Amino acid sequence: MVKVSANRFVQERVNSVRREVEACTGRLRSKAFKSLKEIFEMAGRMAKGEIKHRRVNGKMVKVTLPERRMAQNSGAVCGSHEKPS
Repeated sequence: MVKVSANRFVQERVNSVRREVEACTGRLRSKAFKSLKEIFEMAGRMAKGEIKHRRVNGKMVKVTLPERRMAQNSGAVCGSHEKPS
């Protein structure tokens, strides 16, 4: 049997857990970015008037002008990714 010090064993275990956590946080980060992208694309479409209705408690409700303005402001605050010409 090979002699292994306790410090080395603990260090290997810590490194193993660290690699696993990094992988999990990377997946969570990519899912969060994907969700945010969908939200801001939807807000942009709502601000342009492409989306006329939305679902609230299972019912279709017309998007009001203040809601469109709020969607437009959320896109402006977060910045559009388009470069000015």
